[in-house]
Formats: sequence, C-alpha cells, structure tokens
Amino acid sequence: MLGDQAHYKIGNDHGAMLNFPQELSKNWPIILLLSEYLEEATYNCTLSLGSWLKKEWLPLLKNKFGNDVAGLMFPSDERKGWILILPNLKRKAAFTTELIEQILPDLVPYLFPEQEYASWIHRVEYTLPQVNRLHQKIVEIREETNLKVAVLEQEIENEKNTNAYLFNLLTETGDALVQAIIKTLQILGFQQIKDVDQELAAQGIQKQNREDLQIHDYETTLLLEVKGIKNFPSDDDALAVQKYVVLRMREWESVKIQGLTIINHQRHIPPLERDNALPFRQEILDVAKEQQIGLLTTWDLHRLARNFVQNKWNHKQIKDLFYQVGRINILPIHYEFIGTIERFIESKGILGIKIEASSLRLGDRIAFELPVIFEEQKCESLEFEKNLIEVAEAGMLVGTKTHLTKKDVRIGMHVYRVIYNKIEE
Repeated sequence: MLGDQAHYKIGNDHGAMLNFPQELSKNWPIILLLSEYLEEATYNCTLSLGSWLKKEWLPLLKNKFGNDVAGLMFPSDERKGWILILPNLKRKAAFTTELIEQILPDLVPYLFPEQEYASWIHRVEYTLPQVNRLHQKIVEIREETNLKVAVLEQEIENEKNTNAYLFNLLTETGDALVQAIIKTLQILGFQQIKDVDQELAAQGIQKQNREDLQIHDYETTLLLEVKGIKNFPSDDDALAVQKYVVLRMREWESVKIQGLTIINHQRHIPPLERDNALPFRQEILDVAKEQQIGLLTTWDLHRLARNFVQNKWNHKQIKDLFYQVGRINILPIHYEFIGTIERFIESKGILGIKIEASSLRLGDRIAFELPVIFEEQKCESLEFEKNLIEVAEAGMLVGTKTHLTKKDVRIGMHVYRVIYNKIEE
C-alpha cells in the first residue's frame, strides 16, 4: 500500500503516448525490458506523489505532459517490499514472465534463493578479459558452425532438386509423371526415348490418342503407356497400350513391337503403405501375359533407379527387365536367389540364412532385399552348427555376420548371391 491518500493523488487521464524520463539509463535492465513491451501500451491514470513518498519513488514512464504514469517504489523503514506500478501492457503474461525470470532475482534476491547470488557479476561490463575472450571464441565457433550447417542445408536442397524425378514418380500424374519416367529411363541407360506428344507438337499436329513414350534402343521397339491414378488400375488402365501396339505394327509394318504399362497406383498414399504385392488383379495379369504386355508400378521403377545408382549396376544388367511380360520383377540379372533370413541375433550381428537354392561360399558378395534398397555386403563368415565352413549348400541354416540392424532385418527377407561375371558384362 502507498499509505494515506494525503501523500499522493491519482489523476483522471488516459492515453497511449509513453516516454521514458531522460535521466534514466537506457541500459538499466527494467528499462530494457519495458521498452520491448510498450507497443500498443496505454495508461488510464496519472500519479502525483507528495514529498514524503517522492523520495522513495522512481518514475519509469511519463505521458506527453510529463506526468508520471509508471514507476518503482523503493523499500523503506516502514515498508520492506518494492512496489511496481505499470501501464496497461498488451502482452502482460510474457512481460510478467520475463520480469520474474530476469529482473526480480537481482532486485529481491532473497525471494529467489535458487538463483545464483550476485548474478550481476556475470554481466559483460564486470567480466574478466580472459573470460570475455573465451565468450568471443564461443561466438566465433557458433558462427562458423552455422555457416557449415547452411552449406550442408544447401547441399541437401541441391540433392533434393537433382533427384526430384524419383519422387515425382510416386506423386505425379499426366505430363509431370511422363517427364519423371523419361528422366528415370535416361538414368538407367536408355538413350533413344521419344516423347510422342512432344514429337507431334513439334510437327504442328494436335494431340492424338497415342502411347506416351517409345524406346528405340533395341530391335524390339517398346511402347509405354503411363498412368497416375488414385486407386488400383482398371483393365483399360493396364491394357490400353495393346491397341497402340497393334496400330504401330500396321503403321510401321513390323511385329517387333511390345507394350509396357507403367502405373503410379494409390498415388496419394505413401509408397510403403500401398498394396504393392497385388496392385493388378489376376485377370489383368493373365491377359497381360497373353497379349505380351509388361506391367510395372512406379514404386518398383523408383526402387530400381535407386538401387541402380547406389549399387552401381550397369545398363546391361537391367535392360531386359523392361521387355518382360506380365508383372515385371525388378531383380537384376546378376542377382541369384539363394535363400531367406530365418533368424537374427542382434547382440552379435549374426543372420541365420536358410539356403534354399544354389550355394553360398565364403567371400561371395550377397544382397539383402530391404523394403526399398538391396543392401549388398561381402560374406565374411559362414557357420553351420557352431562350425566354421567354406561352402553352404541348399537345405543348410547358416550364420553370417552382417552390418544390418534390427530396424533393417525382417524374418523371411530374401537373400541373393551377386554374380561377378555378370556385373562386369
């Protein structure tokens, strides 16, 4: 309480023009804090103090007429506490929080025993020169780190832009999807790719009901029909390319023409959550085989392109995949199935592989079919019934060390032997 009203007078005034008294230091913490919160602040009264209280009063803000509208009342013999009178601040909660955390611990330290005593000694103006130099080093290190982070973030952005086509395969439809497929085919080593719509436009011919792409790299010309759809492909989506094959056979007087449909199915769903095992009905698969049509999802094409780059496959190892009929299996020709994973001892980093076909030798290169990537590694150990062996034959459950982790390994995951002579072709 301020005491008897005879010692002060409250004026009936209001306004929004608030100024700091000139005699106050602008670097005083409470002034610095107030200056951050004066925007849209208002006052609803003025305060005039008598001589008895004025000696304990420090004006903090005045209106345009020089009347006090905010101030600080110091402790006295009769009153131990501080009194802070403030205008109407818009962000009261934020101001109060900062006041309690930053100002009051220095002003009334006995109320904040958890705060370090005499925290003012840590201010720059009181700090020892060597401490200031060390603080400056911290600033320099942070600036250098921020610069390095900015460079890395730019590299990340560049990588995303460079490889945007891989994700357009999974999200786009129409011409954007066609262009993403063209880019992917080029990465995979195909060279003579024709965009039929662009070719017609260049000749001044209006868009016709034709296939989207042609591949002329080999004796058999491949006609590609591209679809981006919300759900699963209909018969027409999957098999429409056949009518273009028939038209081109008549037009070119050749039977060395084959159709391939590439479908971005369930394109609004993350790829690993799509039904990738059965995107085509069995009836569609049967007709596709009968009509010599290939069916490929853009998720499989995405995986193929990523593995092609990561594992450094060559064009000869994957080109024939595009001339398969029915549902296309993206397994390259230099991968030979040998078995599946039946166990994983995470603490020892050991996989239990059931050899189901062919054989596995110590030193062979093997590949594990993860959900997205084929992860390759050298077979550096082979163990059968607690004995080290050189060759694992079909029917054996053998252990081998791996760098794969628990999040990578799935029971039933396929394992392949990488055949070197096919890599080098």
